[in-house]
Amino acid sequence: MKRKGVFCAFALLCVVFAFALVGCGSGYTDEDDYANFVKWQARYETEKELVGLLREYDAAYTTYVACVEREHSTGSNTAVSIAFVFEGRTILTDDNMRRVETIYDATNGYAVVITFDTVGTAIFAEFTANHIGSILDIVAISGGSSSIISSPSINAAITDGRAIITGNFTAESANDLSLQIASKNAERMVQQAAVAYNTKRSESSTRYSMPEYLPASLAVEPQYVDVSAYLQKAEAVGFTA
Repeated sequence: MKRKGVFCAFALLCVVFAFALVGCGSGYTDEDDYANFVKWQARYETEKELVGLLREYDAAYTTYVACVEREHSTGSNTAVSIAFVFEGRTILTDDNMRRVETIYDATNGYAVVITFDTVGTAIFAEFTANHIGSILDIVAISGGSSSIISSPSINAAITDGRAIITGNFTAESANDLSLQIASKNAERMVQQAAVAYNTKRSESSTRYSMPEYLPASLAVEPQYVDVSAYLQKAEAVGFTA
């Protein structure tokens, strides 16, 4: 009799547990799982874009600091205007540049990368598509004089807005060319990068709680900030370059 009572109690408990599972199932559906996944994916893409903008700011900031140090070391303002010239015709100017930096990879060694803005990207894509095999001169203009500082050849249509200048560069020569190209507009480029980040960050903060590796804003005045510590935190959680 006692064993029968224990069995009945166990059976009743199983029935109650079964009803509890049914109740839970009716309150949470596959649609809820999908909605949560969509929200997570949207937040991930937003954070990924912000980290990308933070990297752009970091590259512009690094170039700006190097340009200032170069100016101080020479004791004079060596900033020059830059024009991209083909057969005497100006195709683009440094007003269309968004970023200039030195990179290194095992295949090409040191190289200088010029990233154009939206307008510059469109112009450069059309020009390079129509002039594969041609030489494009990069001309430095200071006062009333000008000089060719690089003459890269166009090997393919460049549609992503990233012109990569390769050659037998050392780290020093690549950096020197990079700073020559960036010098006049180094501060403008870091300001533009800050504005782009701040705009995206303000739009996102109303929808998501942003993590600590994404600063609330970046200064667009001379008190620029080193964001390398933020990027280290972002990379530590998986946002690699």
